[in-house]
Amino acid sequence: MRKKTNISLSTKISFFLTFYLALVFSASAGEVATNATVIAVNNTLWNEDAFEIQVSAENSICPSGNIGFPIWSAASPETHKRAYTAALTALTTGMKVTVHSYQETDECWTASYIRIIK
Repeated sequence: MRKKTNISLSTKISFFLTFYLALVFSASAGEVATNATVIAVNNTLWNEDAFEIQVSAENSICPSGNIGFPIWSAASPETHKRAYTAALTALTTGMKVTVHSYQETDECWTASYIRIIK
């Protein structure tokens, strides 16, 4: 017969809170801009294979509101092209965007995901 291990309630609560906080912070990590307005789109960034958008700074973690989308940060060249098209669509229509970076550092310069919100 196996010996039953008693785990205190405080240990269970501590474990639960640690797990919950890790889940919450990992889900929001990489969020660069939320409900932001695109105010400019540049076809290149630092003369590299990347494009840059400028969004309303109050809705972005980037101080100037400038966000770079290098091609190497995207899943594929096609995904990068779709992100550029989405940025232009948001600029033209005035729709809001959410921008995300899957990189752990330099989120403002390594974005790869853009969602247009009506």
